[in-house]
Amino acid sequence: MAQCVERHGNDMLRYKGVLAIADQPCRLVVQGIHRVVGFDYGSPWPPDAPRRSQLVIIGRHLPIATLRAEFNAAQGGEGAA
Repeated sequence: MAQCVERHGNDMLRYKGVLAIADQPCRLVVQGIHRVVGFDYGSPWPPDAPRRSQLVIIGRHLPIATLRAEFNAAQGGEGAA
């Protein structure tokens, strides 16, 4: 996430999402504007629900395919980005 913000932060107008972190019982909530990003742990994942990371970015001139590939790689595989 830090590398993405460093490279593309000027064009990332607003972004927010929920990340599933291994061995963490709670969602990690991320939100930011340009190069300012914040993280907070949210509510616990329900025991029977699948954990799914999701990030929404509002921006301009962003390399969508590159961002999607980086997000999927950070998750350890292919997912809906």
